[in-house]
Amino acid sequence: MRDHKLRDGYYTGQYYLKAALEDGTQEVVLEGLGIATYIDGRRFEGWFKKNKAVKGKVMWKNGDTYEGGFKKDRMHGHGKYVTVREDGVTTYEGEFLEN
Repeated sequence: MRDHKLRDGYYTGQYYLKAALEDGTQEVVLEGLGIATYIDGRRFEGWFKKNKAVKGKVMWKNGDTYEGGFKKDRMHGHGKYVTVREDGVTTYEGEFLEN
């Protein structure tokens, strides 16, 4: 596992170096198991392929969670979404289509 700063957060996990840029930074490709923490409070734990989330769990700042598949960084395939509100918890488990 290695650490890397993202444009909008921070990543700890597997990746490979794509290119060394002129400004001294490195262009990397997130590939494999990792954890991404974003400045908006989201956190993703799971598998990446070519910089995109493919399977894992995302947690939002408000307490909501989604665990399942992803396509183009969107919830896709079978998954479970849990919404946390003052009046209780709502759970949906089923199929998602690029939500």
